[in-house]
Amino acid sequence: MEDFDIGYSDFRTQIMTIKELVNLWDNYAVSNRESAVFDISRTQCSRYIEAILIGMPLQSVYVDDSMGEWYYISGGERVQSFVEFCNDVYPLNSLYFKEDMYGGLYFSELSNLAKQKILTTHIQVFVLNPGLTRQERFGIYMCLKPRVDSEALKSCRRKIYPEYYYLIETIAREIKDKMGLRNRSTANLECEICHLLVLINYKMFLNYGRTVSMDFAANELLGSGDIISIINALRLDIIYLLSNERYSKLQRYSVLVRDMYNAARFFAPKLGIDEERFLEAYRYTGLRDSDYKDDVATISNRIQRILNYIYR
Repeated sequence: MEDFDIGYSDFRTQIMTIKELVNLWDNYAVSNRESAVFDISRTQCSRYIEAILIGMPLQSVYVDDSMGEWYYISGGERVQSFVEFCNDVYPLNSLYFKEDMYGGLYFSELSNLAKQKILTTHIQVFVLNPGLTRQERFGIYMCLKPRVDSEALKSCRRKIYPEYYYLIETIAREIKDKMGLRNRSTANLECEICHLLVLINYKMFLNYGRTVSMDFAANELLGSGDIISIINALRLDIIYLLSNERYSKLQRYSVLVRDMYNAARFFAPKLGIDEERFLEAYRYTGLRDSDYKDDVATISNRIQRILNYIYR
């Protein structure tokens, strides 16, 4: 197992001007655009520009350069707003402080002084250096997310494990099609699939020498050379299992409880475990504080106790 030792040498700090960031964006257009947030409103973009014009301190930007590309982890939407404004994509609107002076103006219509102020403004950029493992990058990405949820997990895994995560996305789309949920986000479903794969293969994570969280274990699977064969062996079973379940009573419980329910049904398909039967066993076996830890060994042990209760 990897020993994580994030140190100062894994990061570098650069002070860059808006002009340098705009030029860098143009030079690395593909990587930048993949990491930018395109649904940001023009009003919010305008207020990012206004912050520069009134001299407000700007938030730092975080970039991953560990794989030889310039990928924005945090702050990409702000850099995108600078790039697009400087290229006359939108005019300023709905400003808080300077509407009378700058409202409705494109970059090319600003005074030379205002243009110079924007282009020469400095931003602190924190850059991840080459050499970090995928798990380390994942941890840094998630630390910089405003919320830890299925959408955040999806976006990070798509970037860090692109050669394998598409397999999870493909299974999720097939399940959605079978359930008639084509217009819904697949992020929650993809998270369920990842956790189910971990719990089915839980023995892989019992000899790590320390507790291993569900998401850490999911990343280990995605980064392993065995993930393709694991998914090929389990794909049809997972599709059948998850496409035949619509949660009702379990909606009130945490994601991990639903993960345990999915795993229990996978391990004991002939028992016909429904939500009511599972919840009875779940409540009966939940007598210890350790049952609420988010690690593979604890959750796997709890599933076994639940199955033993149902089998009794």
